[in-house]
Amino acid sequence: MKADMRNLLLALLILCLPGIVRANPIERLHAKGWEFEVRAGFNLGGVSPIPLPAEIRSIDRFSPKFNGQLELVAINWMQEHIGLSMGLRFEQLGMKSEAQVKNYQMELAENGMVTKGTWTGHVESNFSGSYLTLPIQMLYRFNSAVQFSGGLFLSCMFDGDFSGFVYDGYFRRGSSTGEKIQFGKDPKTPYSFKDHLAPFVVGMQLGGCAQVYRGFLVFVDLKYGFNSIFKSGFTAMPGAMHTLYLGAGFGYRF
Repeated sequence: MKADMRNLLLALLILCLPGIVRANPIERLHAKGWEFEVRAGFNLGGVSPIPLPAEIRSIDRFSPKFNGQLELVAINWMQEHIGLSMGLRFEQLGMKSEAQVKNYQMELAENGMVTKGTWTGHVESNFSGSYLTLPIQMLYRFNSAVQFSGGLFLSCMFDGDFSGFVYDGYFRRGSSTGEKIQFGKDPKTPYSFKDHLAPFVVGMQLGGCAQVYRGFLVFVDLKYGFNSIFKSGFTAMPGAMHTLYLGAGFGYRF
């Protein structure tokens, strides 16, 4: 009796197995044109007025830092070669630079007070930002392995800083004809625009990816922010500061 019962249960399991396999939610989503990706990589680039204003005479040093990113992507292939993707990406953006400027609008801390004016001399800048980004992209699938993308993104900053030092130059209070104050190489005078950083950046993203082995892929993306990283009405620096970064890395497609 026990043997007959085991045989009956085994037969029922064999009969139900195809239904269980068909019930796999990933398989059902694939049948409807959906794919999913997990990506990890880095961003290289910086923030800058575009084009560079005349006040910046030379850039003496630039370090893009190493900025990580993690992303989840959902893709729906509406046609054989055309798709739409939406992602959720955590990313870090940052850079360090040193430049020589003339009549550069600046806010400096003097004896605990913030003074506006123009600066001529050396400037060190340090930018860092942590963003949660929502990219929405149109996709073109060249073949089963290679696809290209283009679209928009919205980034929300939840932590950031823009600060640095000025040295070896002079500051004029108020305007380029104001009272002149001379500064040496040491000590360096700090400045900080952290409180003026914008909470959102909207921009465009262009890129592509290639599947290199089964579900594993490599990707590259070029990202440009339309608006400044500073709030509207910020005038302590000449020109809007735009983000321009190249992201690259690897991922896995489900």
